[in-house]
Amino acid sequence: MLKKIINALSIFGKNDISATEKLLQEALLPLAGLDKSLPQKTLQYVVDGSNSDVLFTMNNLDAELAVALLQSPGAVEWWSRSHTNTERYNKIIKQGVNARHKLYGKLGDSFSSEQLVRFAKVLASACQDINIKIFTAELPSWVLYLLGDAFKTTFSDNSKLSFEQRKGWSLKLLADIISKETDKPGEYILFALFDRQEISSYYVDGLDYLLKLPDVSAYIQEQQEFVRSILINKLSTSGLIKLVNYLSNNTVLRDIFPDVIVGLAASSHKKVSSAAVPILSTLPAACVKQHLAALLLEGAPKQRSLAADLLARRGENQDVLNQALKTETSKTVIKSIESALQRFSVVENANSLQETTLPPFEPLPDTLLPDTAKDLLANNYQEMLADARVRAEEEIEENKTAKHRYHWAQDNYKQLSKLSENDCRLLIDKLNSGKWSSARNVLQVIHHKNRLFNLPDCTLFHYIRVFSDKNGYINSYQYNNIPRRLIADIELRHLEDVLRRCQSPNPARQIAELCLSAYGSGLELFPRAEQIWPFFIQHPDFIAEALNLIPNPEPNSRSEFILAKALSVLATYPSIPAQFVPRIMELALGENKTYRISAQKLLESLPKIYESAQEALLSGKQEIRITAIDWLVRLKHPDSVAHLYALLKKEKKEIVQAALLTALEKFGEDISAYLSPEVLLAEAHSGLKAKVPASLAAWFNFDTLPVFYWENKQPVNADIIRWWIILAVKLKNPSGNALLQRYVGLLAKESQQRLAEQILYRFITQDTLCPSLEQAMAEAQRDAPAKLAMYKGWAKSYPEYYSQYENYTLEKVIEEIKNEVLKRYLGSAISDKGMLALVCGIEGHIAVTVLRNYMRDHYPRRSQIEAMIEAVSVNNDPVIIQLLLSLARRYRTASVQEKARLLVEHIAERNGWSTDELADRTIPTAGLDESGTLVLEYGERTFTARLDAKHKMVLLNPEGKEIAALPAARKNDNEEQIKEAKKLFSASKKELKQVLELQTHRLYEAMCAQREWTSSDWQEYLFAHPVMRRLMEQLVWQELRDGEVINQFRPSDDGCLLDLNDDEVTLSSVSTIRLAHAALVSEDDRKAWLAHFKDYKIKFLFAQMTNSLPELDLALTEVDNRKGWITDTFTLRGVLTKLGYQRGPAEDGGSFSHYYKYFSSLGCYVNIGFSGSFVPEENIPAVLFDLSFEQGQQSYWNRSNVPLKSVPPILLAESYADYLKVAEACTGFDPEWQKKTPW
Repeated sequence: MLKKIINALSIFGKNDISATEKLLQEALLPLAGLDKSLPQKTLQYVVDGSNSDVLFTMNNLDAELAVALLQSPGAVEWWSRSHTNTERYNKIIKQGVNARHKLYGKLGDSFSSEQLVRFAKVLASACQDINIKIFTAELPSWVLYLLGDAFKTTFSDNSKLSFEQRKGWSLKLLADIISKETDKPGEYILFALFDRQEISSYYVDGLDYLLKLPDVSAYIQEQQEFVRSILINKLSTSGLIKLVNYLSNNTVLRDIFPDVIVGLAASSHKKVSSAAVPILSTLPAACVKQHLAALLLEGAPKQRSLAADLLARRGENQDVLNQALKTETSKTVIKSIESALQRFSVVENANSLQETTLPPFEPLPDTLLPDTAKDLLANNYQEMLADARVRAEEEIEENKTAKHRYHWAQDNYKQLSKLSENDCRLLIDKLNSGKWSSARNVLQVIHHKNRLFNLPDCTLFHYIRVFSDKNGYINSYQYNNIPRRLIADIELRHLEDVLRRCQSPNPARQIAELCLSAYGSGLELFPRAEQIWPFFIQHPDFIAEALNLIPNPEPNSRSEFILAKALSVLATYPSIPAQFVPRIMELALGENKTYRISAQKLLESLPKIYESAQEALLSGKQEIRITAIDWLVRLKHPDSVAHLYALLKKEKKEIVQAALLTALEKFGEDISAYLSPEVLLAEAHSGLKAKVPASLAAWFNFDTLPVFYWENKQPVNADIIRWWIILAVKLKNPSGNALLQRYVGLLAKESQQRLAEQILYRFITQDTLCPSLEQAMAEAQRDAPAKLAMYKGWAKSYPEYYSQYENYTLEKVIEEIKNEVLKRYLGSAISDKGMLALVCGIEGHIAVTVLRNYMRDHYPRRSQIEAMIEAVSVNNDPVIIQLLLSLARRYRTASVQEKARLLVEHIAERNGWSTDELADRTIPTAGLDESGTLVLEYGERTFTARLDAKHKMVLLNPEGKEIAALPAARKNDNEEQIKEAKKLFSASKKELKQVLELQTHRLYEAMCAQREWTSSDWQEYLFAHPVMRRLMEQLVWQELRDGEVINQFRPSDDGCLLDLNDDEVTLSSVSTIRLAHAALVSEDDRKAWLAHFKDYKIKFLFAQMTNSLPELDLALTEVDNRKGWITDTFTLRGVLTKLGYQRGPAEDGGSFSHYYKYFSSLGCYVNIGFSGSFVPEENIPAVLFDLSFEQGQQSYWNRSNVPLKSVPPILLAESYADYLKVAEACTGFDPEWQKKTPW
């Protein structure tokens, strides 16, 4: 069959044909895979129009097979082909695609436009539109197949092709085809030129070769009326963006269509407006003013509002706005014009500020590397060459028996062998002179173990020269690897100057991209304001570009500037340049929530900015009024109170009313008159007239809520609680606002707790709904046979990868599917996260237990976890605060950890403390009093509980004897009191467990960070604490004065502080206290303390006197003296998890290659690297690699490690001990460890 198909003669019956007909044969030959007669029939139809019924025939054949045989003709986007096997046709498929490409090149020569049309109809009929997106509905699909196939499928994917191979094509020709072959005028070809409906953003440029047709610009000039009256009114959003970008890049058309560009800038489509607005800066100012003025007076209401914004954004044209205000009748537009005019006064206030003066600039010296650096590179080379030789020899031996042969190690050795020691020494001269080349083998030698970059004489100049590509640019990720010592004390102007002196092109643009592009890390590398703003003051156009005020001069995705980063840069300025104020005002009071707060904070330093916020209270948009209210609360200007009351009198929206009451209370106003049950019920009845949010109505059953009570024990009307829940959902803020918290505070304590539990439990229940066991079994039994067949097929076809499926049984597959289905979420409650604002009154131990369980079982649901911890963060319960502190220090998901860190900072700020002070002052007591006793009133009896030596809660009867549990109540005992005592004892035990775990971690981190407490704080918040004191008795402490140790001691169980001689220590009032460590005491003292604890039979809380400071080369950035030690991934995980490490983030392919422990007080990540594993994990061989430290968590393979000399000594000692413990769990060093890695 294969030979017959390949033989065109047997299909077409002749070979004495023209070159064009031969190409047609080859192009149509793959259709023989559908029907052997099709190639001949379609050939006749294309050549002369006969056999037209073949189109109907193909419309009824297998379209998926046709698409596969023709290699998805006309597709602009990726088409996911079916499992149709066309492997035996591969040769003629490839031949067919090449033939189509050449055939299109003959248009206008030996291939007529009529034949071209018929050929396109063959493609469309065969494929039946299944593989293309209809990117314009204005033209038939055969046109889309034609253009997509001629300018994408057969053309753009081949880098060797040039536009010369489409020289017979023109837009005029295509327009004539449209006019002749469709029912549309020829100018409708412009829809195919620009429209990209349904095309995803990744592929939206797929047909851009069409725009290179030589007569495009001229043709558009001829069709000006069509463009203005039809094209811009029918193009999709993506089509309008494509059009405006084309006009922008064509200066002739830009000058012809300024009205179109201005109109698109005022478009209601945000993406279109965003693309067009920057182009206004390239048009004559008078021209822009003229067209915007016309829109302001004659456009639709939405256009008039947008025109007002654009006129104000330009910082001029106040006269046009004032004139329009006199004649405008629409209230909405009047508000927009007044708001625009208000920005001019803000600009005037900004202009009144003192102009920022640039600080002096001193260029960095370009010093030379010493000759000793030559010896260093020579040593690097010898080490690498020896290692490469061994690996190459091993690879040769392995290839003798391996199924697949590899040459990587041999090629690497060959490349290194091309160098010599002398070559390596000469590299230093090249680095010093700037005459540099960056061959791969050279980079290897220089980069080896970072030895060169750790030299004190190695400067930023050397680093830039090493990592510049052949064009002089530096990839953004290379900046992340710059040793911090090289950039810690410089600013961006220095970096720009170094790039310029190293002959790097467009250095200013490179710096801007580093700071403002999506993947740039400049703001993290240069964290101080004085490092940032001087550069951008000198280059204001970069900020203007990021603010969308001017177009990007180098339009490509890599250099696109991010608005949020521009606001971060502006936050470093001493004062905001007036030219940016109108745009920032738009953002501050705009509809985009993302940038509001940042923009508002930038403006808060301007004089009388509160007046602008007050003006926004009159906005016709509910969201803007709320935004203005929140801003006024932060500004706290007393004049704003009257404006808030004025709005409250006429405000009808319940959500805005809630925001107003919240704001007034924060201004210190008495709002009790608005909080009576009668007023609240009236508000509820008003609010309940509206529909319940659809997401909430779908699952929340209000009728099953219990009865709640006010503080005066009177029942709360159910409609009030119903309205509070709906209001909270509408507010969409899990932490709610002060008013919701005030509402909840009106309830009795028990009702606050009950409401919180009801909301939290219901939210979690809805969020974690999964299929039932019956549903899971039904699906498993249905799908298992097919999945088993698939597994068996894999095992048969690829036994080297899927041998585990060879003996799979149907029962095993059923079990596998059942477990997968049982873990499948049926929905989510995240849309209703606002209801969590009512959780503010929850009991701490209940919240912590529920949240810990949720985070354990549903950790991938980051948004829900973040919403719940935000909701409970308004509660000052110490147990909740300690949970947040622990999450901020260590959690498996980075975003949750960061959220917890921000919440902790907010709580600390709320209470006027530092985060460390917050942690110390909110340690829960588990119900114990100062003597360490829990008192349980039990009817007429009183039971107590105390901690034993193992920190367990021990229950004592009234006679002081230990008992196992609280006894049954007596007949005359108060049942409520008994119930309350049991509840208290249960809660105390749970809280104690949490406190012991969290505080042990805190004390360990405090030891590693060498934290010091003032003597008074240590005694008041730690030593006087009934639980902490018991932990502290298991540790050695040091008293310091003026940085010198004056005492070492251990707290005893009788409250004394004992030194090594058992003498009592009295603390000075002016000293500080810290935890001792083996690295901080003499060897004699270390041994003495170990003996002391042994004599007293006290167990150290953690290994405080065990891990001395290791002897390491502190100039290195990693420790790898156990590299090559072998274990398996499960053993590795077990050891490191027990030591408190977490799995590193999953990277490419779901792999991860390190475990880490985060020390929040130091901002330091401790990383232990290994050969890697995958998520989900399987037990595979693992090779231990290295120990390293970093300030920010980067990709493991692209990390900027901190030199060991910069690591706090105790942290280094403890981390190195962890590294050795992992090595101890390995089977030992394996000389052939490279063969054991999964890569």
